Amino acid sequence: AFAGATTAFAQQADITVAKTGPGTAAPGANVVWTITALNTGPDAATLVQFDDTLPLDMTFVSLAQTTGPTMSCGTPAVGSGGAIQCTLDTMDAGAT
Repeated sequence: AFAGATTAFAQQADITVAKTGPGTAAPGANVVWTITALNTGPDAATLVQFDDTLPLDMTFVSLAQTTGPTMSCGTPAVGSGGAIQCTLDTMDAGAT
């Protein structure tokens, strides 16, 4: 026996990301995608980041987060193509 010995275990988090939206769009139409991130745990996740690159024939219009812990997102300029990058310092287990 080791009196007073402690063992540290690494935290574990399991992040899943799902993106939903229309399969097609008419030229010039605005398209809405929903991106959902979920931490199934068992622990909080730290420094969560995801990137979403717009299709080459589409341009950025706007971004709105409607639920969950507040993410910090960088976007292309309105009317430009590129990638959206969102980060979150900590995402608790079970958070979406």
